[in-house]
This record gives sequence, structure tokens and C-alpha cells, in this order.
Amino acid sequence: VISKFAQDEFALGSMERGRTVFEGLLDSYPKRVDLWNVYADKEIKAGEFDKARGIFQRVTTLKLSSKAIKGVFKKWLALEAA
Repeated sequence: VISKFAQDEFALGSMERGRTVFEGLLDSYPKRVDLWNVYADKEIKAGEFDKARGIFQRVTTLKLSSKAIKGVFKKWLALEAA
């Protein structure tokens, strides 16, 4: 529910409030790769490529399974290839 609120803030409200909500979620649930991916997608959609790169760099410092990190790297590669 809170993730949807953060997404709506990005799309309809203030991007800064959306970022704040996502950062709070990630502080509480740092291993939720789906949240990291949604957050990065929202930044990419907003044209904030440097912020998206920062998100990808942060998530790669976490201890995650190889399957989870593989998806992150694929998304990051798609950003850099575009």
C-alpha cells in the first residue's frame, strides 16, 4: 500500500515526496529488490538517470542472492544501453 502511495506521489504529486517515501521503505525493507526496481524505474521515467544510477549502485552493495542481483544488473544494463 505504501509502495503504491510512493508511486502515485512520483506520478501525480511531488517527486521529492515520492523519493522520501521510497527512501523510508528502503530503510525498513532493504532486501526488497522489487522496491529498488520500482524506485529506479520511476527515476528513469522522470529522466533522472543519475539518480537511477545512484539507486543501482546502492542496491549492488547489499548482500543479495545471485538471482536477485542478476535482475538488477539487467535493468542497469538496459539503462546504460539506452
